[in-house]
Amino acid sequence: MPEQMTADDLRAELASSQEEVLRLRDLLIAKEAELGALRGRVAEMEGGAAPLVMIGARLRSLLPGSVRSLLMRLLGRG
Repeated sequence: MPEQMTADDLRAELASSQEEVLRLRDLLIAKEAELGALRGRVAEMEGGAAPLVMIGARLRSLLPGSVRSLLMRLLGRG
């Protein structure tokens, strides 16, 4: 038959469980803050890249198809 836990054993186990919950909560909060910071950096990078993408699209639309395909071959993308 399993050994009966005393009230002191139960209190100690409860305290240990509560400490673990607090540790995991703090870890989750830290990870959420890190994720928020990374999302902010991604938004900054996307915002900075948007004008370059628009310039690239505009240049592609201005170049004739033959010049564009020659450039792509020279750049190793075609």
